[in-house]
Amino acid sequence: MSAEFSIIADPTIWRDVWGRLDRPSVLAGYEHVHAAALLEPGAVAEAAVMQWREGIAFFPYLRRPIPGANGLWDLVSAYDFGGLWFSALDADSRLALATAFGDAFARHAQQSGVVSAFMRVHPFIPVEALAAAGYDLKHHQDNVVVELNAPLEEIRGRYARARRKQVRQGWESGLTLAFSDDIDGFVALYHENMHRMKANPFYLFPIDFFAAIRSSLLLAEARGPDGEVCARHLYLPDGETLFAFLCHADAKRLGLRPNDFVYDAMIAEAHRRGFTRIHFGGGAENLYKYKQSFSPERIAFYHARYIFLLKEYNYLLQKKKLMIPDFNPGFFFPAYRYVSRSTE
Repeated sequence: MSAEFSIIADPTIWRDVWGRLDRPSVLAGYEHVHAAALLEPGAVAEAAVMQWREGIAFFPYLRRPIPGANGLWDLVSAYDFGGLWFSALDADSRLALATAFGDAFARHAQQSGVVSAFMRVHPFIPVEALAAAGYDLKHHQDNVVVELNAPLEEIRGRYARARRKQVRQGWESGLTLAFSDDIDGFVALYHENMHRMKANPFYLFPIDFFAAIRSSLLLAEARGPDGEVCARHLYLPDGETLFAFLCHADAKRLGLRPNDFVYDAMIAEAHRRGFTRIHFGGGAENLYKYKQSFSPERIAFYHARYIFLLKEYNYLLQKKKLMIPDFNPGFFFPAYRYVSRSTE
């Protein structure tokens, strides 16, 4: 059987191919990728598929129009992670299929006016296949993971001493863990905190995004002795991994240590439910240090980049430099989408 390459968007075909993958991620599922398109103006959710012999390569992404460049596009992974998934194959066959897929996809991108692609790589898939497909991999930072491979008290014993004390304060404050369907309440608290922190407007995800992936989410709440909600955390079950997706506390109730409480309670809950790990992720320095206090375990987190049309990329880059006098994107990719902080 010769290789067959195609671009799909139809939900029935998408779900059929996704279901034939080896350990398919919910982040590559039709509902999640199409919901993520709501976060990117004008984005189209698609997946590239290559079938070869008995194997399948599956690559979901968002195709975005490039502002001010009619007919040109770039690609980005759906929030929060993307990747290249396969049906059950041995490692050598996956690399061979990834190479063939990369060649076919690059040709498609160039013929379709796709200038570049950027991906936040799913931390629990092998990155070697992406390299074989032509992507340039950059180690961004290590992510914090809580391995649930020991008795619960041993896992809790790995917390930093100060964190153990603050977790205990949460329990002693009379907090309790509850599960809820109140997505509206979560979004209200989430937006309140984003505004308070003056976060990038991109992260003000609309209620439609959460509604579209509601069936994939687990909403945990910390409730105080008076029954009031002190924190709301969204978790995303993904196979044997539980992702801490978006987690927020009521700023007026931080003294009760609600975030410490929920993280600890969810570690216990994930352990009870048979997950093998919780992924806490990374973030800015202070947030990263906070997450580190729950676990000494780390996993490498990569960004993946690809420039399909170098001439067009450089042209767009020069246009951006003319627009922004202090242009210095650093590691930002694609650089032509960089916005100077002084102009935000």
